Amino acid sequence: MKKTEIKSEAEITLDQTAAQLKIITADKRTVQVGYESTEESIVHPDGKIHKYEIHKFILPESNEENRIGEIAIDITDRKRMEEVVNRANKELAFQY
Repeated sequence: MKKTEIKSEAEITLDQTAAQLKIITADKRTVQVGYESTEESIVHPDGKIHKYEIHKFILPESNEENRIGEIAIDITDRKRMEEVVNRANKELAFQY
């Protein structure tokens, strides 16, 4: 049986603040460099964790300064398959 983690209101607020700080930092890097690519784990409403590849970029010809575009690609299945391949490779290496 899976143990349910219960967080206090302060812990939840701290988690949200850390997530917001991470976003702000990535946005600042995007503005400085023009492009930022990261991988993020996001908890869906059903409680499952999904992995995303996130690409941020400056939007060209925007009327406002530093307008950032973002594309997020769900790479959960790819990451799971990479884990399966890595385990299989380790098992094969162990056999030889």
